[in-house]
Amino acid sequence: MEKKIKKEKQKDSWMKAVKNWIIYAVVITLFITVFMHDTTIDTDIAVDDGEYATVLADIEGIVSANPRFVDIAMLASHDAVTAGLDPKAPIDYYDRTQIVGKVAPITRGLQYRFAKTQAVGLDVQLRQGARMFHIKYTDFEGEWYATHTLLSLKLETYVMQVLQYLATPEAQGEVVALLLHPIYFGDGVNLDTFHHWLAGITYEGKNIYDYVRYGTTNTYDEDGKEGVRIGELRYNDLTDNGTKAGVVLFDRREEKLWSEDMEGTATDEYMGKFFDMDANASHKWHSRTGYKTMTKLIGEQADLIAESDKWDNKLRMNQAQPAFSVGGVTDLFVDLFNWNLKNVAIHYNAKIVDHEDFDKWLSIMPVFQVDFINSDYGDFNNKVNAKITAYNKKLVEDLLTAN
Repeated sequence: MEKKIKKEKQKDSWMKAVKNWIIYAVVITLFITVFMHDTTIDTDIAVDDGEYATVLADIEGIVSANPRFVDIAMLASHDAVTAGLDPKAPIDYYDRTQIVGKVAPITRGLQYRFAKTQAVGLDVQLRQGARMFHIKYTDFEGEWYATHTLLSLKLETYVMQVLQYLATPEAQGEVVALLLHPIYFGDGVNLDTFHHWLAGITYEGKNIYDYVRYGTTNTYDEDGKEGVRIGELRYNDLTDNGTKAGVVLFDRREEKLWSEDMEGTATDEYMGKFFDMDANASHKWHSRTGYKTMTKLIGEQADLIAESDKWDNKLRMNQAQPAFSVGGVTDLFVDLFNWNLKNVAIHYNAKIVDHEDFDKWLSIMPVFQVDFINSDYGDFNNKVNAKITAYNKKLVEDLLTAN
C-alpha cells in the first residue's frame, strides 16, 4: 500500500512538473512571438492643424530686443526623422555590429515599437511648432538614409521638407536648428562628403546653406580661436532683422562611434557652417523612463546648469524624452506594460508640461526636446507651444526693459 501511494505521489509530482514546463514554454513562446515581434502602434495621437507655422516672427518687439539664439526657447524633436520607419527595413551598418543588431531576428517588433519616436514628417512638425530637429543619418550602400537602428526614408526627403518650409511666407523671421547626427560612414566617406551632398539638395534654387546667415563658426567654442561663437548668435543676425528664415547647423561627433577618418578636412568649404554639438551645448541624455524618474533627473540637471556659469554662453537643451530602459525594475515595467514608445511618450508629455517646475526648467534649459511632438493627448501640442511662446515673449519684454 505504501509503495502504491509513493508511486502515485511521484506520478503527481512528475505531472505537475510537466504542466509547469508547458506553461513556461507557452509564456516564453508568447513573449517571443508577440511582445518581441508585434509591430502595432496606434496613430490616433496627432494634431495637424498648422497652428504654429510661425512662433517667433510675430512676437512684438523681437527685432528691437534681438535676443541671443541660446536664450530663445524652442520645441525640439527627438529622433525627428522616424515617421517613415519601416519594421521590415534593413538595420543600418553600425547597429548591425551592436547588441541591438545581433538580437534583431527575435526582437524586431520591439525595436520598431520603441524606435519610432515621431508620427509625422518634418513638414508637419514645423507647422506644429518644432524648431530644432535631432536627425540621425547613415551611409547605406552609398546613399544617405535617416535612421534609428532601422532605416527610415532617404534623408533627402526630410531635408526637402525643411527647405520647402523655409521658402514659405510663414517662415520669414523663424529660426530652425538642425542637429545632424551621423551613425555610419562607409569607406572613403567623411563629413566633407556629407556636407557637399547636403549642398546638392535644393528647392527653388536654394540649399540649406543659403539660409545660414552667420560667418565661419568657432566650431568647438574655443577661447582665442577665430570664428563666430554660439553665444554670440542673435536673432537679427540669423533672420536678417526678422525678414528671412534662418538656419543654425550642428554636427554631432558621438564618442562611442566617432573615428578620425570620419572627420573630413578643415578646408572643406562647408565645415565652417557647423557648430560641434558637444562643445557648444549641454544636452544630457538620461536614458531612463517613468515620470517620477525622469522629472527627478531633469530637475537635477537644471540645478547643475543653474549653479554654474559654464553654460551661460552655450545652448542648453532639456532632453526630456523617456527611453526604452532597463535602468531599474520600474523602467522595465513601464516599457512592458506600455507596449510601445508612443504610449509612454504621449502620457508622459501631457504630464510633464503641467509639472509645477516646467517653467523653471524652461528658463534654465530653453530647448525642450521630446518624442511625438504633435501629440494631441492632454492637449500637449497646444500647451507646450503656449508655454514656449510665453517664455519668449517675456525674454523679449525683459530685454526691451533693460535697454
